[in-house]
Parts: sequence; structure tokens; C-alpha cells
Amino acid sequence: MLVIPSEAIQIINGEKYVVLESDLSEEQDAVAATHKVTTGITDGVNIEIKSGLAEGDRVAVPQVKESVEDQMMNFRKAENSSSASE
Repeated sequence: MLVIPSEAIQIINGEKYVVLESDLSEEQDAVAATHKVTTGITDGVNIEIKSGLAEGDRVAVPQVKESVEDQMMNFRKAENSSSASE
């Protein structure tokens, strides 16, 4: 049974896809490098892959650049800056 992190799954038009790390390059669009998968059970953190991946495939997991808290702090800073200039 193959299991990958749930956040590696992309849903496009109701279908589930992953991007393999080997497909990522500066010249290639990540959307064009998607691989359709069939999923099984999930625990909310990881998800079973029934088909579409092979043992040893390395999926790309999106990296969160900022936490939600950091994003809110940046929003508040921008909001305060615009209020101060009025």
C-alpha cells in the first residue's frame, strides 16, 4: 500500500493529481506535470494511493511560505500603515 501526505494531492476539475519531484524543473509548468491518481482511505494527514504512482516515486509537497498567523500579522501591518498615512 502506498501512502503519501494528503497535502500533496491537487484536485483539478474533480480529479485527483500529484506532481512528482522528478517532473519539477524551471522550464516545466507544474500543472502540465501532474499525474492522475486514485486515492483510498485517509486519516486527514496521509492518504492511500490505489493507482497512479509506483513504489519509490517521490511526490512534491507544496511548501507553505508563511503561516496563517504570519499572513495575518502582515495584513495588520499593511492595514495600520495605510491608516497612519490617511
